[in-house]
Formats: sequence, C-alpha cells, structure tokens
Amino acid sequence: MAKNWLDMVTELSAEVKVLRAGAPDVMKEFSAMAMAVSGPEALDSKTKELITLAISVAVRCDPCIAFHAQAAVKQGASRDEVMEEDAEVGPKSSSGIVNMKPSRDKSC
Repeated sequence: MAKNWLDMVTELSAEVKVLRAGAPDVMKEFSAMAMAVSGPEALDSKTKELITLAISVAVRCDPCIAFHAQAAVKQGASRDEVMEEDAEVGPKSSSGIVNMKPSRDKSC
C-alpha cells in the first residue's frame, strides 16, 4: 500500500503541536537547537536538509522522511537531488526507500 507522505507531514505537525503544548520548555529548547544548526554556514540549508533526509531514510522513520523531503524541496532541492540522495543512502545503509517494508505502526 502506497503511503500518503503529505498526510504524514500533516499528522506529524499536529503531533508536534501537542508536544509543544504538553512540554513547552522542552520543545522551546529543541526548536532553538534545531534553528541554531539549520542556518547556512559551511553547508547551505538545502544540503543540510538533504543530509537530514538521508539520516531519516537510514533510520527508516517514515514521518521524518516525509517532513524532511518536504523541507528539502522548500529549501530548493529538486526531485533528482532527492532521488539521488536516496540512491546514495540505500546501498550504504541497506535502508533506502527502495528497501523499506511497509511500517506496521507509526513509530520510528
């Protein structure tokens, strides 16, 4: 069964909203850390999102893949760049999207 990645991003965003309400101090610190490392330094923001997407694929976290694929595109990544990223991760980690089995649940 094909996954609806856009629905996954919507669900993840709703779950993060619940976390922010339930643990505001923790989520504020998490957001600050994420913002501190996401800006362009030696690596531009698009490259950082592609790296994060690769990590998401390697650890087989479906919601993370959906979120970071969308974020990479928002940072200017093309379809070809996203596909090449997956092709690069798959053989090196035995966990590329091509090798992924359907998740039994929504956990990572």
